Amino acid sequence: MDNKQSYLIASLSATGNQVNLIAIARLKYKPWSVLFAQPLAVALAPLEKQIRDAMFLFAIIASVVTIIAFAIGQLLTQPIIYLTNIVFQFTAGNLDIRAKVSSKDEIGQLAKSFNNMAHQLQISFETLEQRVQERTAELLIAKEKAEDANQKLEKLVNLDGLTQVANRRCFDGRLQAEWKRLAREKQPLSLILLDVDKFKSYNDYYGHLGGDDCLIRIAKTVQQTVYRPADLVARYGGEEFSVLLPNTDLAGSIKVAQNIQQAIHDQAIPHARSDVKDIVTLSLGITCVIPTYDIKPDTLIASADKALYNAKEKGRDRYCTH
Repeated sequence: MDNKQSYLIASLSATGNQVNLIAIARLKYKPWSVLFAQPLAVALAPLEKQIRDAMFLFAIIASVVTIIAFAIGQLLTQPIIYLTNIVFQFTAGNLDIRAKVSSKDEIGQLAKSFNNMAHQLQISFETLEQRVQERTAELLIAKEKAEDANQKLEKLVNLDGLTQVANRRCFDGRLQAEWKRLAREKQPLSLILLDVDKFKSYNDYYGHLGGDDCLIRIAKTVQQTVYRPADLVARYGGEEFSVLLPNTDLAGSIKVAQNIQQAIHDQAIPHARSDVKDIVTLSLGITCVIPTYDIKPDTLIASADKALYNAKEKGRDRYCTH
């Protein structure tokens, strides 16, 4: 230690491996010096304790900070997760769901904005759905009206304007359809052609209006006699009518012809110019075949027409078969 230094601290190896700390200091007013020697471990013990205490305090502070950070994170993330779940349910179709967040912070403002948006969207969806329902109802009504109009048009197209039974067009279409069906099923198809006896004389005597009324009564009577839904009564032309009888054999068609003839007799429509009877009578031609693909339906008409001709040749007011 030189004269300028008032103290000196140094380490010195003493016994074994132990390191001693030596401190020498001069007294200010005395020509003396003080020597202090202490093992290094003992000398540094207070410092090491302070270091350990500082590290422990740092660990406590770090734990507290971590806990606070976790709590803050939970406070922030839980509402966000909740809002995300609410939005997911809303987009999945649950339009009544709302976010239940009452805080005044940013999360609360976000929840309030979502609720307002959801309310407006729900109103829009309900309004749109109501409009769609109204439009659908209008379209259904329009469709029903169109179908009804089509049915009426189809009925008008296929009905005879005077007698209100099927017309020749309807008869031709039904004959073609039944011919194909019964050819597949190998079932009989019968046809009756009937003609009002001496109708020209009736028309000349009673006038055209009287003749029209007579045809209307005959058509109505035949229609009431032929009651099966599959059977078809049609005005074939002029005073001639046809009765198409699917799935009916010759015996069955003869029975229908007899019923028609008797029903017209029962009507007792006066016919002063007939040389057959003093009432309106019918001549009927009956035929029955099992349709095949190699025979045309016209053959059925030709056969019935021939039977009708025979009935007229034999004196009228009768039926013949062919």
